[in-house]
Amino acid sequence: MRQSLLGIAALTAGAVGGAVLGYLAERTVVDPPVGPAALTAGDDLATERFTVTAPDGTVLAVTASGPVDAPRIVLVHGLSLTQEIWEAQRRALSGAYRVVTFDMRGHGDSRDAAMGDYTASAIGSDVTTVLDAIVGAPAVVVGHSMGGMAVLAGLADRPDLMMERVAGVVLVNTAVSAIVSGLGGGSVAAGVAFLRERARSTLVGRIAYGGLDAEGNLRGNDLATVITRMLGVGPNGREEAVEQVRRLVLGSRPHVAGELWRTAGTLDLLDVARELPVPALVIGGTRDRMLPAHHSRRLADTIPEVELMELADVGHVAMLERPDEVTSALTTFAQRVLGGNPSR
Repeated sequence: MRQSLLGIAALTAGAVGGAVLGYLAERTVVDPPVGPAALTAGDDLATERFTVTAPDGTVLAVTASGPVDAPRIVLVHGLSLTQEIWEAQRRALSGAYRVVTFDMRGHGDSRDAAMGDYTASAIGSDVTTVLDAIVGAPAVVVGHSMGGMAVLAGLADRPDLMMERVAGVVLVNTAVSAIVSGLGGGSVAAGVAFLRERARSTLVGRIAYGGLDAEGNLRGNDLATVITRMLGVGPNGREEAVEQVRRLVLGSRPHVAGELWRTAGTLDLLDVARELPVPALVIGGTRDRMLPAHHSRRLADTIPEVELMELADVGHVAMLERPDEVTSALTTFAQRVLGGNPSR
């Protein structure tokens, strides 16, 4: 009995500690955001910005670059980020492909869910809505973190797209089941993140987190900056990547993150991965503490036709930490399943 109580106490302490670390890691910046970052780079590549509306009425902000008649590459961001994280890839790939990015519901320039729905099926419909809007050519769909979950959830609900329009899937720093698996590192932080986000949305939580500026925005603190690097970005990640993640996450909407963490905690898309009928590329980071590398390996063991790429010393944002390597991997994969001339 005593051992059981000790075990429960240890579990609780670990969860609370994970909550604090994850809370600081994902919600901290030194300066508050001044507004959505403008997607200015790559404007010479026929960049178009428009909106589409999901079946439940949610309005999504979309950006498309590159030749309108080229095969498509759709890039889907993760939780509390925006389409801005794919800027390096958008610039590099837009010469040969029509590169499409968008803000998921409740993120960036997109509206909150019209019906308050942040389930896996709802975020999956964001992906399929964008795919429906860019008809005319086959596509590779790339999802980072929760974006990867959204990709598989959407394609599971719309098998017609899988069979007719999607030539391949790339999953970056993601998982599709057992998001909370044990008591190590980011798993604990993931398990208690819903409570963390709810606390963060209260005035008391915001003040305790690092104080508020004159407009009520979080100021952040240096300790949280260190923890952001520890959990969100790998040890050798560029300072620019750390700054970008901090800015985007601070500018995100805590009620949306809370709902989506609850979705992630109950997610199980292994059957979808097991029956994926198109080629896949899985990219993981060996120092990812939010969704550790064993999730990527599990995906690689599950998907029928798959290539696994593990990046040493990379954390949870591979496309920012190793932009050239991720871009190269996407280029090679897209050439294999879509064709296209990189020098176009």
